[in-house]
Amino acid sequence: MRKIVTFLVLFSLGIMSAARALAAGSWSAAPATITNVIVQDPSQDPNSNISGIWVTFSTPPFPLASINCSVHNGWYELGGTSDNVRNLFSTLTAAKLAGRQVSILWNGCTLGGANGYPVITGINY
Repeated sequence: MRKIVTFLVLFSLGIMSAARALAAGSWSAAPATITNVIVQDPSQDPNSNISGIWVTFSTPPFPLASINCSVHNGWYELGGTSDNVRNLFSTLTAAKLAGRQVSILWNGCTLGGANGYPVITGINY
């Protein structure tokens, strides 16, 4: 009986730790090549209903199954404070123009929980 209880406690702690790590975000395992850095404003584009600063990659920086956001179309929104978004935008644009690959920090989804697009809050190149 004691072994079963110990196993269940350790098993549940492992699941909770994995869930926290995924929810808190993680760095991409391999660098990715940027294909586009996009500033989108629905008031300027009547065919769009989303706004923000977005980035796309030639290959997904994360396996699609590892990102638990509801939208998996390859678009990642820049997030965090306005200063963070501005810094990410500048650095991603410079990396794109230089042909440099980047690692990204994915940190949640645009609509909270598992809803919306993945949000990038950090980069490394």
